[in-house]
Amino acid sequence: MLFQLTPRTWLAIVALGPAIYLAIQLLPLLRSVFLLLVVAALLALLINPVADRLERRGVSRGLTTGTLLLGTLALLVSLLLLLVPVLLDSLSQLAGALQGLAAQLPEAVGAATGWEELVQVVQGLTGQVAGAIQWAAGQFWSVLGGIGTVAFAGIVAFAIAFTLVANKAAAPTLMRTLLPERSHARGGAITRAVGEGLSRWFVAQLAICGYYAVTYSVTNTLLGVPYGVQIGIVSGLLEFIPYLGGLVGMALSALAAATVSPTLALIVLATNVVIGSICVYFVAPYAFSKAVEVPSALILFGLFIGGLVGGFFAALLTVPLLTAALVIFRQLRPRPAASAGVGAAQPRPAGD
Repeated sequence: MLFQLTPRTWLAIVALGPAIYLAIQLLPLLRSVFLLLVVAALLALLINPVADRLERRGVSRGLTTGTLLLGTLALLVSLLLLLVPVLLDSLSQLAGALQGLAAQLPEAVGAATGWEELVQVVQGLTGQVAGAIQWAAGQFWSVLGGIGTVAFAGIVAFAIAFTLVANKAAAPTLMRTLLPERSHARGGAITRAVGEGLSRWFVAQLAICGYYAVTYSVTNTLLGVPYGVQIGIVSGLLEFIPYLGGLVGMALSALAAATVSPTLALIVLATNVVIGSICVYFVAPYAFSKAVEVPSALILFGLFIGGLVGGFFAALLTVPLLTAALVIFRQLRPRPAASAGVGAAQPRPAGD
């Protein structure tokens, strides 16, 4: 029997190539749209339990949602305004100090060793480091140029989240559209469970952020580090991405301390290592044990995958998505019977 292809099959095969090409070309756009929808969904799930509680106390859902979204926007703007002067001023001062060092260090090395080759190597290295720091300061402004696109996407995500939470009928309508009728009750229960889980995660993460903000601010101020309080606040806000706030705070503290003296930079590094170790081994495990159990290894793996897939913003969403996924898994897995033989007929005593 000969294998024959119908005209419709030939048409499908011919159209497959352009379809694949078009899908590849649209992949960045689809990824951005998907990321935007995920952000909006997470915001809605996070805010919804708070809106429900306050609604029972007479506060309108629109007021609660708008206040929380505007507060989030204010935090992001504050983070940007705090980060810009710390980075630019510290980088400029450090570059100036290294340029002065580049002029003095070769003479000192030549007087101490007498090796002309070593003098040239040291002079070249210090000049390259100073140039790299100046280049980093210039690149920072180019990064700020892309803030407009991110801000517009954030406004769209906030608008979607506001619609889903403020209008109590919006989420059920969307669920009825996407899910069959037999799954409405189960979908509503899972949605409420995910919202509660994200709320517990947010409280735990907020405690960790507060720990970094307070400890870095206090230690930097006591040690005399420039911009000590600003660095502490920035590290606390950035800790919503696990481990990022501590590492960025340590780097900024050392960078600012290096503009004062190398000895102060080493002291600050040692102090911040102790602060980070206390958080990793004591504060974070205790906070997350009271919220949603997310293993540290799973968080690190998720951050790695998120960074590869979508960079900084995907890494920001890693832990909330893991939390939501674990809650959904626990809701969907079958629950074992409370005890063996429940509901089974009991054997009659002998002789009945």
